[in-house]
This record gives sequence, structure tokens and C-alpha cells, in this order.
Amino acid sequence: MRNKYQQVQELISVTPEMEQRILARLTQAERPRSERRKIALRISRKAVLSFAACFALAIGLVVALPSLMTSKSPAPPVQIPLPIAQYQNLSDLSQHLAFPLYDLETLPDGYKWESGSVWFGEIAQLNYSNGTEQLTMRMAPGKNDVSGDYNTYTQIETVSNEYGEWTIKGSNGLYSLVIWAKDGYSFSISSSKPLSRVSLVELAEGAVPYGGR
Repeated sequence: MRNKYQQVQELISVTPEMEQRILARLTQAERPRSERRKIALRISRKAVLSFAACFALAIGLVVALPSLMTSKSPAPPVQIPLPIAQYQNLSDLSQHLAFPLYDLETLPDGYKWESGSVWFGEIAQLNYSNGTEQLTMRMAPGKNDVSGDYNTYTQIETVSNEYGEWTIKGSNGLYSLVIWAKDGYSFSISSSKPLSRVSLVELAEGAVPYGGR
């Protein structure tokens, strides 16, 4: 009569794959403790080396990042000199011109010199005021219209003088602009308040070389 052990053994079926897995586990279990410790040490050493490499990379980025940011930052904009230089007195303005400065010798009552400027290093502009109205004289080398006045006037007249001609422009019998050439330079006087022809011509006649007043 078959015993119970034989009956149980017949019920258990072990495949070849199961047999190999069991043998592998038994072999590993029988491996000496010292060998298992060596494997663990090798794994630990790899982990430490990996951590050290990551730490060194992080330090390198921290050190290099400021210089990288600096090198990529945009260059400061180029400073371009303004084409108009302002001056608060005639003496300074005359010293920054490449040609002799002219000034108005006589002014209408209540007017005085207010400010001056040099445009593009070639055009001198003098501003006079009575606190309400403005007179502006411009001059530059050559024989061109330097007034910068592009208004439309209904009256344009030419007045002869010993140096050539004055061209005066206005409307309704009053004039706001006079243009002329003298001594190789171009001149213009404009008035915010229209003036009589006589008054405007007298202003033009009073344009003389600046004497340092």
C-alpha cells in the first residue's frame, strides 16, 4: 500500500523552469556572507560615485551661471549725440560755432535775449522774448533759406538793400518772416506776433557780428 508521502509526491508537478529558479536561490543562499558583503560594497561605492558626480556638476553650474548670464546680457545702447545743443548765453554759443556769430543790435521794447542753440553744428538760432511773444533769428553759412518756416503767406515782397535783397512774408499787411543773405551767410528772423514791414526790416538791418556783450 502506498504511503501518504508517495501520494503527495505524485500530486506535485515541478517544471524545468521551476527547478532552475529553486536551484539558483539555493546557490545564492549558500554563497558565503563575505561575498554577499563585497557585492553590497560594490553597489554602495557606485551610488557614492554617482552622487559625487551629480554634486560636482551642480557646483560647476552655480559657479558658471553668473558668467554665462553676463555674457548673454545685451550690450548697453550706443549713446548718439543730440543734433541740437542748447546754450544759456551768447558767449558759450559763439565759442561752439565754426563761423562768426551775429546778434540783433536793436530789439523791440520789452524784448531781450532768452536762449540759443546750434542745430547739427551748422545753424545758429537765437531766441528773444518779451515774456509773451517770440523773436527767432537763424544764421548759417551759404545762401539758403534757413528759417524752417513752411507756413503759407498771402503776401511775399522783396525789399532791396545795400547788401542785396530782403524777402518778407506775411498776410493782411503785417509780416512774420524776413529772409536775406549777407557776408556769405544766410539769415532769417521770424516773429510770433506779426509786425509792420518797417519794424521787420529794421530788425534785419540790426543783425551785426556778436561783440561779446
